[in-house]
Amino acid sequence: MKSGKNKKKLIIIIISIVCVLALIAGAVVYLVIKNNKPKEKENPTEYNEKDVEEQVRNAFYNNFLITYILEGDIQVGEGTLRIDGSDDVYYAVTDYLLEDIHDISDINDLITNNLTPAAEVRARKVMSSSYANQYMSQNDVLYVKKTATPCFRLEEKVDMNIAEYKVIDNRLFTVYNNVPYEVSKDEDGKYTASTLWNTCIKDFGSIGIGKEDEFIPNAENIYTASDFNVQE
Repeated sequence: MKSGKNKKKLIIIIISIVCVLALIAGAVVYLVIKNNKPKEKENPTEYNEKDVEEQVRNAFYNNFLITYILEGDIQVGEGTLRIDGSDDVYYAVTDYLLEDIHDISDINDLITNNLTPAAEVRARKVMSSSYANQYMSQNDVLYVKKTATPCFRLEEKVDMNIAEYKVIDNRLFTVYNNVPYEVSKDEDGKYTASTLWNTCIKDFGSIGIGKEDEFIPNAENIYTASDFNVQE
């Protein structure tokens, strides 16, 4: 009888040990599978609100900066650059607003990263026209041949301290001097604008975007000082 009881105890112990080992093995397998499972990609619609605010505000400021680069009364120093075979004189840019712009590629990046594709094409057509400031660079120094008709509406520089970020009906805006400026997020995650808000071109959105289209400045499509009752 005693031998039978011992055998039952032994069987119970063996079963218990097997169960414990099975649980341990199961836990190990679970951990291995969990650790090897590919991490889920972050949902692109999830974002940090502060980060979005910063990007929307930056897009607003950069929109102003693009217009200022193309049409503004750029501050220059005494340094000059001449191109062989041309009478054009380019002056070294000393404007603090352009302190991070060192060559044409910086201007191109600014346009590409802050405007929709159609607005980008229009900005480049303005950039290549006789209306806009023309730039060259040498030894990491930016030079400009200034436009004869700088945009008077850029006399007052943008003060980002009074620019407010707002979401209205799920649309993103920077509100400046009580005027809302909308920025949209594109498929690449960039925050871009579909126009140049500060331009003195009367209908920037009407500039053709076809390969053969050109922007030809004239009295009909460019605002002048007289349009704003400013003495020239």
